[in-house]
Amino acid sequence: MHHVDGTAAPPKTVDNARNPAYESWFLKDQMVLSWILGSLSESVLSQAVGTTTAFAAWTKLHQTFASGSRAQIRTLKGSLHSLSRGDDSIVIYMDRAKQIFDQLGALNAAISEDDLVDHILRGLGADYRPFVRNLEAKLQSTSFDDLFGLLLSEELQLKAIQEPLHPTAVAHFTGR
Repeated sequence: MHHVDGTAAPPKTVDNARNPAYESWFLKDQMVLSWILGSLSESVLSQAVGTTTAFAAWTKLHQTFASGSRAQIRTLKGSLHSLSRGDDSIVIYMDRAKQIFDQLGALNAAISEDDLVDHILRGLGADYRPFVRNLEAKLQSTSFDDLFGLLLSEELQLKAIQEPLHPTAVAHFTGR
């Protein structure tokens, strides 16, 4: 922890000579920096590239993401309000919704799971209208995890209805 909070870095030199304690600390710090950089997704990694210590990388990431800037929060909430499944599978759609939900939580702007479910239901599209109406008629709320399972099942049922079971027989008439 002292590598990311910046409290334990010994001086580089002692009496104008290289400090062995600093060299040992620096090797460990580079390992922690590698762990931090290795755990980041590509889109986030660009924020920390170029930092030379674990403390610098952590500070940069904290400034970028943990500060919860109003602009970031507004953008994420706008993405949630305009959430639409389009042609995406339920898995991709739900993953997108969950990522937005998690990012809002990380920025100290969490929304309730009920609100998340409402946004997801609104963005499903016309094919899912009967499914949505059925859920809205329930007296108790539906959790994200339960909704995910129900939507996967509904997606399979909709695909089964849309795909014919037997090829259409085509009669060929040949005149004499």
